[in-house]
Amino acid sequence: MSRLGDIAIIKTGYNFNRPPASLQKDVEDVRVVSPKDISANGTIDETALSKMPLSQLKDTYFLKTNDILFAGKGSFNVTLITQELKAVPSSSFYKIQITDSNFTSGYVYAFLKFHLDILTRNSRQSTERISSLTLKELSDIDIPLIPLTKQLQLKKIVDGQQKELEIMEKLKHNLNILTKGVFTQTIKEHING
Repeated sequence: MSRLGDIAIIKTGYNFNRPPASLQKDVEDVRVVSPKDISANGTIDETALSKMPLSQLKDTYFLKTNDILFAGKGSFNVTLITQELKAVPSSSFYKIQITDSNFTSGYVYAFLKFHLDILTRNSRQSTERISSLTLKELSDIDIPLIPLTKQLQLKKIVDGQQKELEIMEKLKHNLNILTKGVFTQTIKEHING
């Protein structure tokens, strides 16, 4: 077992309440990732991200491949960034960058996603409702060390599950559209006689 804080750099997301570093004329709009932007299957719809004007935002805030975003409040949403994303995580997130080559980002992401009951049970008494995890509590989570080949296999299983969930979401959306259309058509026929 290794503590997450020992195998990764963990930083909080950008605090948008901070005053701008300088009041320049050329302020660029930057995409912002908030917990609501992560779907149940852990994906981010880049086209739906809000934008905010931020001056002199450092590149260190932008999301890089293999970064893990963990929402430390509420539903504990978690996502793995699979490609560079010129977007900034809000302060609701912890940005986790794995630094230990014995652990893959995909495995740590899957562990965080599927073991939240363990995480919350270990962090506080089971009778208390968990609404947030502090940076220290997240850093103290024990991640089991398993062989890299097994880590990669687990990541493939998670990828397969995510694809299935995406298909199910599309089917659900299409079924809702079909049902709404039938409902609307039936009412129109009834009203128009």
